[in-house]
Amino acid sequence: MNGFAVACLLLTSVAHAQKGVEVVGVGDAGQEVTGQKRAVIIGINDYDTVSDLQYCVADARGLFEALTGPSCGFPARNVRLLVDDAPDRADRPNQGNIVGALSNWLTLPKENDLVLVYFSGHGKDEGDESYLLPSSAQEAAPALTGLPLKYVREQLRLCRAQRKLLLVDMCHGGGKGISVMSGTAQRILAQTKGMLTLASCQVEEKSYEWPDKGHSVFSYYLLEALSGRGGADRDKDGWLSTDEVYDYVHENVVRWSKKYGQSQTPQMQGERTGKIVLGLAGLGAPAVVEDLTTTATVRITSTPNGAEVYIGGQRQGTTPCQVTVDLGARESTTLDVIVEQTGYRSKGGRLTVRRGQTIPWDMELERLEPTRPTPPVVRPPITPPTGGVPGQTKLNPVDGAELVF
Repeated sequence: MNGFAVACLLLTSVAHAQKGVEVVGVGDAGQEVTGQKRAVIIGINDYDTVSDLQYCVADARGLFEALTGPSCGFPARNVRLLVDDAPDRADRPNQGNIVGALSNWLTLPKENDLVLVYFSGHGKDEGDESYLLPSSAQEAAPALTGLPLKYVREQLRLCRAQRKLLLVDMCHGGGKGISVMSGTAQRILAQTKGMLTLASCQVEEKSYEWPDKGHSVFSYYLLEALSGRGGADRDKDGWLSTDEVYDYVHENVVRWSKKYGQSQTPQMQGERTGKIVLGLAGLGAPAVVEDLTTTATVRITSTPNGAEVYIGGQRQGTTPCQVTVDLGARESTTLDVIVEQTGYRSKGGRLTVRRGQTIPWDMELERLEPTRPTPPVVRPPITPPTGGVPGQTKLNPVDGAELVF
């Protein structure tokens, strides 16, 4: 490739990336709208008095990387990140810092700008209000120590930006969530006029964590969509719109939950004019399609064939035997396998299988030595004594038994 061609390619790439940074929407008439992109991202794992969560900080940091990456093009200086392990105490997600970030940061955008607010952590209801719980929150006193969802909604309403998106990933499952999505929270989110709200689940559902991925399920697929490589650009116009991101997340989260026997349905509500553009599609590497296979297969053979196979004490058939194990949401499990055959010593062991694997396992059985019959005990015949007097009793010299004449 000559120098002129390389220069043209570089200029084209720069222009393409710059386009993703500046465009925040497409009007009803198809005109592009340019402006600044700003975000406040909050992720909380460590709570003072409420049960801890596992992946909220990873979700928040992942979103920061996705938004400031080449597809979305948010300038890093325009993104406020509040997480537990922030080096600066002013960037840790206690009540005061979150209030300060929302009240101050949201006064900066202008009319044509795009604003995104993301929260990943616990939520709690009290009365007719729903609260986001900062790291310092007291579960028994959310009204005093929490952050009213109405307050967040009001701060966004007062923000001058015409394109506003609120993302809420709370009510976490996986053993540590303290509640499900409430009707109160969903009702408040539905009242957000002039903005879009995207919640990780609907009423009476939880937002599940995905240990194998180190994220919540909702945030994992959100990051996939925003990366520009997940195939979210359904209309192939080169833009990642809020509708396309929602469709991608909704489809994959519902598919995941059905595979693993759960129920989680992301919800988007609100209003907007035209199309809100979060970034450009196709700038990242192709996405790896997540394999949601929930089973593993074990093929058990033995020498000789025809042996009985037991897994976890349950008979599975005779060798050669193929057993399919449903792992659910687990990545792997350990099986206790026993093979039995008449005339052979039973053999068993523990076998670890992983989702999607097919594992052959062969057992050579040891023949038992045939049991030899025990010879009968032969007693010598009893010889009646002679010379006894009738009615007289004597002892038999062979076994000591009494003999009567």
